[in-house]
Amino acid sequence: MLGLQLHSGPPSVVQFKNITLKVLKPAEPVLQAAIGARATRRAALFNEAVAWWPLDSGGHGAQPPLHHIPGWEKFELNVRADGSRARPGTRVVLLDGAYFDAGHMLPAEGDQLTVFLRARDPKGLWRSALFSKGAGSERVHFCLSSAELPDTDGPDIHFEVGTKEGLMRVSFPISKIEASAWHDFVGKYDGKNLALFCDGKLMASRPCQGPLVKNDEPLLIGAEANGGKIVHHFHGQLQEAGLWSRALTRKEIQILSRQP
Repeated sequence: MLGLQLHSGPPSVVQFKNITLKVLKPAEPVLQAAIGARATRRAALFNEAVAWWPLDSGGHGAQPPLHHIPGWEKFELNVRADGSRARPGTRVVLLDGAYFDAGHMLPAEGDQLTVFLRARDPKGLWRSALFSKGAGSERVHFCLSSAELPDTDGPDIHFEVGTKEGLMRVSFPISKIEASAWHDFVGKYDGKNLALFCDGKLMASRPCQGPLVKNDEPLLIGAEANGGKIVHHFHGQLQEAGLWSRALTRKEIQILSRQP
């Protein structure tokens, strides 16, 4: 049964004309199998994560739970994804001064870490925190953020970790990507190198070593904590976030970002 529907509007006369029905050829079985295998591997990555949050629902049902701060007037859940590079048929959260708090316990100790966040700044400004546990040279465990760094023109995406050897940072300028589009950001530390990826592509890396420094700051998505103050709120859209206590491989990062 086929139907033509007008969802809303004032009393009207609606007419349809020249309707064509085309039967599409099914996708080749090999392509379907490849897509299914990639989705399976991606799900397996999230299953082994220390934490993974579908942010369209505010992380509802995920462990550990996320707390929305402040109230409902500052964010909107279950918003249809739009804009360049949006995934068709998916939902996201819209933040307008709110942020998510995952508590103080994550992540675990060690000298390896991978963080993942799918985000969009519709205005292309990128001057706010994204995903962090602490801020400032003496309080960072890890920090994925955006700001105007002094050595480049315009805003940058940067990833920092605090180790026993000190604070280390990698970054790349926003001018290298489409500023207002959706992007998958991955920060990785493997005990020897610090790396930052965007959409599965390596954007910056440098040598880095030493165990990660622990702190008692909360793990925040959409803001960062600095000495008891919550600062640098993100105004934009987020879709999902993940955290691993190991360094993902290049192939796993490409699968995570749905890249071939």
